[in-house]
Amino acid sequence: MKSYMRRCKERAWAVSTRGLFWRRSFRRVALRTLFSRHLSPTAIGFVDYGDHGFFVDPRDHMIGYSLLAGVGWQRSTFDRALHVAGEAGAIRPGRWFIDVGANIGTHTVYAMRSGHFAGCIAIEPDPRNFALLQRNIAHNGLTGQVRAFQMAASSGDGTTLLVCDEENHGAHHIASGSECRPGRTEKVATGTLDEIVRRVGIEPGDVGFVWIDVEGHEIEVLKGMAAIRSHGVPMVAEVNSNDVVQDRALRALLAGDYAHSLALDAQSAGSAGRLAAWWSGQAHRRSDVMYYNRVAAPVPRLADTIGP
Repeated sequence: MKSYMRRCKERAWAVSTRGLFWRRSFRRVALRTLFSRHLSPTAIGFVDYGDHGFFVDPRDHMIGYSLLAGVGWQRSTFDRALHVAGEAGAIRPGRWFIDVGANIGTHTVYAMRSGHFAGCIAIEPDPRNFALLQRNIAHNGLTGQVRAFQMAASSGDGTTLLVCDEENHGAHHIASGSECRPGRTEKVATGTLDEIVRRVGIEPGDVGFVWIDVEGHEIEVLKGMAAIRSHGVPMVAEVNSNDVVQDRALRALLAGDYAHSLALDAQSAGSAGRLAAWWSGQAHRRSDVMYYNRVAAPVPRLADTIGP
């Protein structure tokens, strides 16, 4: 009887642990522990997606983990933004993509692989992310098409302090005046997008799309791209609809330049002149939102050119 009970317990343990292993949350915790405690600080991973690939830091628990798991990073969100902008006629061939807060270059590579852009400006202030960004640009054969800048886009030229998140390398952010700053910080240069575009040697009207992911510094970035915004260039920025200050500032900055908005995790676009209405109905939401204008003569559909 004791032998039978022991075998039953062993079988129950085997079944329960096997089921636990296949849970995504358990695998994520296990891999985080493995990577954080046992990998060399200089270890770098590589993921091959066929037509493109990425060098990643396996200690990054967000973008790095997602890429290593073969999931990609916001690829469906990115493809939807291009598709909707293309349907609206807002994307014109031969223009430039700007990736603000480029991290290791996922969106830079996605943009250049889409075939819709002549070149890309990738801006990333963190030196560790920037090193991987440069490797990924080179690996994907984009050295001649991408101009990379190790700096933070903002409302003016100068320097600022970047607070770095050692677990989520996509959560680095510009320090606020009263913020407690534990862990790693980096002093980084700042510049406006309008000035960076001038340095590259193109005109504001040559910009075809702007993607902004700067963890709360969006307003300052938008202030520094007035010339680009005046051309109605489609752009994506993360919006916290529960932040009243950001809400009012975004309305003031964008209402004169854009007629349409789309929360990229929603099902339908905002109507012309209804930017304010979108915010009022999205309490406690944080979402990537695209701002754009419809053009009378739309370009061809993008569905056949956007990869998986």
